Amino acid sequence: MTSQVKTLQSTFSYVKDVDCYVSTDGSAHVLPRKISESYSASSTEVAQSFKIGALVVNASDGDRMLAHGLHYCKSIDADTSHETVPNSSYHFSEDGALEYLLGVTSTWVKAQPLNTQRN
Repeated sequence: MTSQVKTLQSTFSYVKDVDCYVSTDGSAHVLPRKISESYSASSTEVAQSFKIGALVVNASDGDRMLAHGLHYCKSIDADTSHETVPNSSYHFSEDGALEYLLGVTSTWVKAQPLNTQRN
């Protein structure tokens, strides 16, 4: 059993009605089962497989988190943007943080070229 599965089992409860794992520590995390059970690569390994542009948004509450976000961006083999939500924590619960997050996300999405080709 992988360490990810052990962590999942010890800190989350499976809710069959929504096919998700829900955190039991009060953090309000919800993880879809299909992603959680098959996930084994690190986030950087996943980023290395991206071939389309991405927006990575970090909270500003720690140098380690910001460094990870920048490293994650550099791992993506595509045009990638990095934003930091000022005066925010990991959950973006501070006044104005979610509005800022929505604003930078909306701006980034609107700036992306429309791809009408289907594979």
